Amino acid sequence: MPSPVSHLDKYYTPPATALELVRAFESHTIHSVADGACGDGSLLLAAESHFTNITCRGVDIDISTVRQLRNKHPHWLVSTADMLNPRSRNAIPASKLTHDAVLLNPPFSLHTRKFVTETLNHEPIKCSIAMAHILANISTFKPRHGLSAIVPESLMYSETDHAARQALSHSHTIRITKELRNTTFSGARANSLILHVTPKSELHPPEPHLPLIWPNMPTCIVTRGGLPLHEAQYSRGGIPLIHSTDISLLGLGRLPKRNVRPIRRGQVTGIVVLLPRVGLPTDSAIRVHCLSRNAQLSDCVIALAFSSKQAASTLVRALRTDHKILQRLYRGTGARYVTISRLVQTLVELGARPQVDDASS
Repeated sequence: MPSPVSHLDKYYTPPATALELVRAFESHTIHSVADGACGDGSLLLAAESHFTNITCRGVDIDISTVRQLRNKHPHWLVSTADMLNPRSRNAIPASKLTHDAVLLNPPFSLHTRKFVTETLNHEPIKCSIAMAHILANISTFKPRHGLSAIVPESLMYSETDHAARQALSHSHTIRITKELRNTTFSGARANSLILHVTPKSELHPPEPHLPLIWPNMPTCIVTRGGLPLHEAQYSRGGIPLIHSTDISLLGLGRLPKRNVRPIRRGQVTGIVVLLPRVGLPTDSAIRVHCLSRNAQLSDCVIALAFSSKQAASTLVRALRTDHKILQRLYRGTGARYVTISRLVQTLVELGARPQVDDASS
């Protein structure tokens, strides 16, 4: 039996979005579809309307939900189980049998927990609850043509799911097929994606690459600010403090008015491009700044320092004109944010040689 829960995520999939998940399998012959968090059955219903003569298997932790589905769709194979409880999911009739496809809209929220532990190939992995459902559905239903799921955007970019993404990528290809609006689900505001996870025996279109903007590989020093505002010690004899709210003012030629006693982490000078750590920057905020004296960055600012204004200007033009670069950088299920590792990877793809300031590591 499933373990008791005090709260269930119940944001059901709109029909149009459900159909987009189903269409990921249009090029295959589909006879059986499973959903390990079936809720109101919208994903299975979309599959049944799109493919003919298919077997629909659904699993949900909520007994009353399963009872309603059985009454409404008596030809479906619906079970009550907790997919994150190995003993419970192994009791599902026909578990471990291969299905053609899995459709999934798993719970997003961890509530008070920071992670859950799920197994892949008998190895325990700490991950988010959405990733845990993906791993559990793949190991339980063994979809021969893969899994199509709605997931929180953070699943593809957070440190929480880094180990799970790496482990899963050994046997599967993980591909984002669509970014959903944060208004997709009624009553919730969450940035989410449609993810297609397929066995590596399947053929996939190549991933698009970022355009190379620097042919001569300039060096770029990446510095993350380290001074929390609540710890700042203001001093007339100190150095200027640059917070995320100051970036736009600098672009207008206004110098920060606050001077602080500096700390070792997060000092910059020279030719820099400043980015907020949280919140997608506007085009007007993305500029080249020439700092004539040392400045202290708050912990909400990241600086990219270049030896030439030309190299810095090339990056600014790319960030302003090619929005997919910023979209790769700033991710998150709630507020969008950038990490040092994601920033470094993007700079490498664009043709730079990034070096992380030792004090920013």
